[in-house]
Amino acid sequence: TSVADAHIYERLGVSPDRLEICPLPSRQPNLGGGPELRRSAGIAGPLILFLGARRANKGVDQLLRAAELIAQRRPEARFAFVGPGAALQARPVNVLDVGEVDERERDAWLDAADLLCLPSSAESFGMVISEAWSAGVPVVTSDLPVLRERMKDSGAGLAVSRDPHHLAEAIAELLGDDALRREMGRAGHAHWKRTLSPDAIARWHASAYNRLAGSHR
Repeated sequence: TSVADAHIYERLGVSPDRLEICPLPSRQPNLGGGPELRRSAGIAGPLILFLGARRANKGVDQLLRAAELIAQRRPEARFAFVGPGAALQARPVNVLDVGEVDERERDAWLDAADLLCLPSSAESFGMVISEAWSAGVPVVTSDLPVLRERMKDSGAGLAVSRDPHHLAEAIAELLGDDALRREMGRAGHAHWKRTLSPDAIARWHASAYNRLAGSHR
């Protein structure tokens, strides 16, 4: 699914000419529910979204501490933790503990978000990043090789050290630069449409099968 994965196979002895890199496809959310969700949740300022299961490797604790730092600089900003898992303990005042939601509400949170943040300690790909890009939402991630690669390829986010201060700095940078944030959002959507949408992945497979068929003729 990534260059980082391909390097692992190469180190295991697989010849590079036998490797093809195909990313994982993601659907595009049904957009339009964001404004109503913001109204009902009382969100008037920037919204930073964590979307996914609250597993140990997802960096929930780091993002909560980053939220405390952001509260001092941008008190109007809100963080929403959306997805299954244990309730957040001693959460800062600028954090919404949304919990598990259905697909319609999940799409509305993506539509409402200004940023997605995924400060993971381990990821194989980070599917939620593709979902965010499909909705035109830029991303802040940890600097794992696969996530760093994705940010570099797309130009649609920042990969930073996995600690609260670096996360807060990256979030504050994008919240403070509307033009850059919008540019990254557009780049993310274009990257998703070109390489991550179901249509793009179907074209990739059709091309790969044609190459294989031709090599056997």
